[in-house]
Amino acid sequence: MQFQFLIWNILFSSFFILCVKWVQRRDGWDVVTVGCINYVAAAFCALPGYWYSEPSAASIHANWTGATMGGCYFVAFFFLIYAVRWVGASNTAAVSRLALVIPIAVGILYWGEQAGVFQLIGIGVAMASLFMVGMSAQQQERVAQVASPDLPRVGPLLKIMVLGCFFLICGVTRVAQQTCKMLSDGAVDYPSFLFFAFVVASIPSIVILVVRRQKLSCWEVVIGSVLGATNILQSHFILLSLDYYKSVVVFPITSAGGLVFTALAAVFLLHEKLNFASTMGVILAAISICLLQIS
Repeated sequence: MQFQFLIWNILFSSFFILCVKWVQRRDGWDVVTVGCINYVAAAFCALPGYWYSEPSAASIHANWTGATMGGCYFVAFFFLIYAVRWVGASNTAAVSRLALVIPIAVGILYWGEQAGVFQLIGIGVAMASLFMVGMSAQQQERVAQVASPDLPRVGPLLKIMVLGCFFLICGVTRVAQQTCKMLSDGAVDYPSFLFFAFVVASIPSIVILVVRRQKLSCWEVVIGSVLGATNILQSHFILLSLDYYKSVVVFPITSAGGLVFTALAAVFLLHEKLNFASTMGVILAAISICLLQIS
């Protein structure tokens, strides 16, 4: 039954990505505004759980790890919005999934976790699936550049810097979740973790909304609120998953599973097309999930 926590995280995290893509396609909707509302709404959603919870003596660890994740969440979201113009949405998404190597390395080297044979093979297959998606993204970028030669061109050094920074931000986010699980008192302190995470993310979001002085549409508020609730739920379920599984299992499964579900949903809901490389990436991701589940 604990495997359902992984499934729920995959569903909610994939829904978040798909919803952001959908907002970017809508005329008259501002994705920055929706992103800011998302974090403010998530902070309000986290307030009741924090208010009625009884934190343990180790809650201080949940507070600072949550604040760390909140800062990373804020930076990562807006980094994603602007960086996608230079490196492509698919490349950026693939790098965010590939960042799973950071918490896996921390789990093995610092927390003393051990990976079995099937786990190592599953992690390797998950890496291969992300590589195939990256190959697919490069092919799509070349096609888009031929179709629209006015697209901005940037040098390889800038691309490496952009992808490297995003890689580190996503990795630190997962390490914060991992550290909260290891240092705090489990589910007792998770409300504190989520509250501090989204309060930290909401403060600069409110500043941006005030400074921009942009009129908020009803639909932007609704979609931003839905994203906020989704954000809370996907973070909650990955914490519960870490209670039952090692990080060397949780992060590859959620990354590969999110890749499969997002790709399939994009095909059926957003009418995107999968080329050979992306199709192979999805197949390899499914295989890696099976291997990790066996372990």
